[in-house]
Amino acid sequence: MGLFDKVKKNKKEDLPLVARVDLAELAKEREKNAQLGDVSILAKADYTKRIPTIRLYYVAFGTFADKTKVGQTYGISSPFRLPNGMSVEDACKVVSYLSDKIETENDLEPACEKSVAMVSNILSNYGFERVEGKEKGHYHAVTRYYPLIKVKEGAFPACNKIDGVVDLFTVGGDFKVFKNSELYDRYFDWYTEDVSLEEVQEIYKKINQEYLLTDAVVKGKE
Repeated sequence: MGLFDKVKKNKKEDLPLVARVDLAELAKEREKNAQLGDVSILAKADYTKRIPTIRLYYVAFGTFADKTKVGQTYGISSPFRLPNGMSVEDACKVVSYLSDKIETENDLEPACEKSVAMVSNILSNYGFERVEGKEKGHYHAVTRYYPLIKVKEGAFPACNKIDGVVDLFTVGGDFKVFKNSELYDRYFDWYTEDVSLEEVQEIYKKINQEYLLTDAVVKGKE
């Protein structure tokens, strides 16, 4: 090794670690791993699955008089990402409060499909972010009924479970038939009766987003 080569080597060794990295190679490696330039990191990694997300899901099952067929009615909302920092448990309380509020103000039957639809229409006012591009809407089907076999959910894409989304089921019709369905495995009692506005205010205060409720009041939603 010549004197000039030794000097170059010593200078390189004296440099801090970051300066000794071949930046061109590093950029290539990063682009290979994260696909920078083609797909953003956020798009490549589906971070939306890590954000707590709910969906309002109305379902009503009922057998016909001859007990050989079952009618299935569905009213399914878009998924909604929760306000930043809000737990699913607290989100259920907010939805419970809004459900009671909508039903009282509009003289609706408790736990009806219209109530579910109307609540889904105002969730965005309370900081819930609608996830576009997912199947939603009203569906009806009639299928054969076999008491000893679980009722399969309707043959509609919207009925399918979405990974990372918690379905809040509102059940109408014959609950016994619903219990004998595949959907019952995903059901839980999320509704809390008589949630007060003060409790909802505390939930938003806890996540430092009281302004969301203020905005709702200004818009005449309260």
